[in-house]
Amino acid sequence: MEQKPIDVLYVTSEIAPFSKAGGVASVAGELPPELKRQGVNIEILAPYYGPIEEKHNLKKIDGDYEIEFNGRKEQVQLYERELDGVRVTFIKNETYFGTKQIHLHSDVPFEADARRFSFLSQACLSIVKSKQPRIVHVNDWPFGYLLGLMKIEGVNANTVTTIHNLNYQGNIWRPIAPKISSVMKTLMEHPYTSELFQDPRLEWDSVNPFRLALELSDVVNAVSPTYATEILESEDQSRYFEGGKGLEGIIGRLCCQGKLIGISNGYIYNEKPTEENFRAMISKKRNAREEMSFALKKPENLLFGFVGRAVEQKLKLLKEELDGKPVIEHLLEIPEINFAFLGTGEKEYEEFLKQHHQGRNCSVIIDFDGGRANTINLGSDICLMPSIHEPCGITQLEAMARATPPLVRWTGGLRDTVIGYPLDGATGFGFDANSREGVLRALINSVAEAKQVYYENPKKFLELKFNAFNTRFTWEDSAKRYIKEVYQNLLK
Repeated sequence: MEQKPIDVLYVTSEIAPFSKAGGVASVAGELPPELKRQGVNIEILAPYYGPIEEKHNLKKIDGDYEIEFNGRKEQVQLYERELDGVRVTFIKNETYFGTKQIHLHSDVPFEADARRFSFLSQACLSIVKSKQPRIVHVNDWPFGYLLGLMKIEGVNANTVTTIHNLNYQGNIWRPIAPKISSVMKTLMEHPYTSELFQDPRLEWDSVNPFRLALELSDVVNAVSPTYATEILESEDQSRYFEGGKGLEGIIGRLCCQGKLIGISNGYIYNEKPTEENFRAMISKKRNAREEMSFALKKPENLLFGFVGRAVEQKLKLLKEELDGKPVIEHLLEIPEINFAFLGTGEKEYEEFLKQHHQGRNCSVIIDFDGGRANTINLGSDICLMPSIHEPCGITQLEAMARATPPLVRWTGGLRDTVIGYPLDGATGFGFDANSREGVLRALINSVAEAKQVYYENPKKFLELKFNAFNTRFTWEDSAKRYIKEVYQNLLK
């Protein structure tokens, strides 16, 4: 029987549980199945990284093909697997995604990714033509190449781009771009795409696949409503504001055309928000706290837990100097509080954390450990998220689901998902200001405020935990918005 043409082909560079480097993978693994449950005829297209066939029981399917890329013929194989009722097609190529994938010896930033994802886009183009979806929904900069190739080839499909993080745009210096990728050369030379592929900051003299994706999309959505408004403004480092990172002019034009929306990501909750489940969670929190007690001299003190990547986005505000010393030292000097940090990332920030592993009121573990991450999220009294920017964020949702109120910077999805004390229904604490010094002092003051509530008003702090545990940001709600505000309008 002939299969009904699919409505949506969801294209991603990673998808949990098969591959995961960041939040894109979680969204790709959780949103499409919910869309399917709500009646969307959707399939997923993703790369096949390394030896995942045996681990995840992928099935080889017919349809191998060959494409020419960078002057050589590349073999493409297809594998398949269902994920919660959604068909996932994996593109396999040994050169760019297999166990023998290329190793680039170059000082050019992002060269390996530019080559890898421009190749992937060319490989995806054949499948888009074959499946003829009514909507092609792509994620972040890697698939600006795909939308460009679709434009050149005259592929008739509506297009959606989700912005997960504008800080990574895939820029490559124009003079070397054609040497890196034949796809980039094609996009630079074709009259349909040459101007749209150029970074709007002309002094950079670079190509920008994220700009290309935005320009060629019928709808652009950011992963939270506040992030959708933030990227309309220019970057301002005098107040630690990231803004649109050079693309705000283009995004502003899309907004005026009615093409920009913000839809928060969801989260999969394991417990229903009942009194009984809340009491059980509090019991689990006590047990997790006991597991952490060995690392701290006074484990009974208020505990702030940080779980995340040790990178500038997450830790810069703690590293910044105020009154002659880093902000983290100001926090460590506040009596009767402890800190627990878990994460890996950039060497600069790993070393920064290690310097403050004092054995008194600060525990630092440089590791990527899911079990320990869960213990810290569960055992902490407060989840510390002093992010410079956070398009949506998942750590605060994980923490709240464990009855751990977050302390966050009021930015992006953190503003949309956390209600700050002392507002009614508060689920956590927050800070921000309009100057560099103001932001840093507001962070310190927010920690002091949380300490005051914890020790002087335990009933209120228990209420914060209860509110956090009862808060729900479900994929069901997110999917309803995608269907109503994105897909239905395009399918009309």
